[in-house]
Amino acid sequence: MLSALTEKLDSLDLNKVDYLFREYYFDFGLPSSKFVAFLLNQTGKKLRPLLLLLSARIAGDINENSYKYATIFEALHTASLIHDDIIDLAELRRGENSMNQQFGNKLAVLTGDFILSRSLSILAQEQNPEILRVYATASEELCLGEIQEQQIKSSGKITLDKYFEVLRLKTASLFSACCEAGVLSTQGPENIRQILRAFGENLGIAFQIKDDLLDFTGNVGETGKDTGKDIAGNIITYPILSVVNDLPKHLQKEFSHYSFSEMKKLITDYSGFKKTEDEILKYSSICLNILDRLESTDKVEVLKKIVKLNIDRKF
Repeated sequence: MLSALTEKLDSLDLNKVDYLFREYYFDFGLPSSKFVAFLLNQTGKKLRPLLLLLSARIAGDINENSYKYATIFEALHTASLIHDDIIDLAELRRGENSMNQQFGNKLAVLTGDFILSRSLSILAQEQNPEILRVYATASEELCLGEIQEQQIKSSGKITLDKYFEVLRLKTASLFSACCEAGVLSTQGPENIRQILRAFGENLGIAFQIKDDLLDFTGNVGETGKDTGKDIAGNIITYPILSVVNDLPKHLQKEFSHYSFSEMKKLITDYSGFKKTEDEILKYSSICLNILDRLESTDKVEVLKKIVKLNIDRKF
């Protein structure tokens, strides 16, 4: 889906990210190699490196640092998914066994840690302290988001404000960081850096709300993930929160008391899925308005198409 958007864009080779991922994390002659090879066979949408490379092309001339940063930020995303799957006891990732299901929790944790450590080792060789700051901040926020989510699960208490705070930390922060890193790779203008950072954050919000919707309305054949995973893990997301204030008193009980099918019917009956779609459209509109502040180019148009693809995606 996404790769088709880049076919006519010069100097934008997403396959190079896979090549560098292998070079950076695989060719060590270590036992970790087979685990990294397993990850390479589970290639995802590559949305984050695509955002980084498009941001680089918008801000200046794409270069080797652009591809290096794209690979390292995709690796950060990969490591975070490994750790998330362990915490959530997930068995599937992109329609196949998750790493923890394939190799066990201990080796999965260590592989995620190795990827993070190796990424820092590569970035430590850079003469650009700003890219280290962006990477470190994104890593920190991912962890803080996960901690907050676990605290919410334990307490069973969440508000829309807290939901969006966790969403910004766990998802939007990395989208934003990738856009910012793309500009940094080309030493692009500060105003473009600020615009694309804001775009990335709002796209990340729209993207995660869409994921939350698909957890109810998707199917494993398209999403590669089990539906109802959030409810099973006691994670309360936007579709549920959108109907809370509309429920009559006799239905206002602990969400954990509802089965997945009961919760899905409740959300349907109180227009929660429509409210969720409207929220996705709201943040998508913000994204498009932000991009209108940039000169119209084929790269900017691709970013706009990504916004629209997210609205309609089934996986």
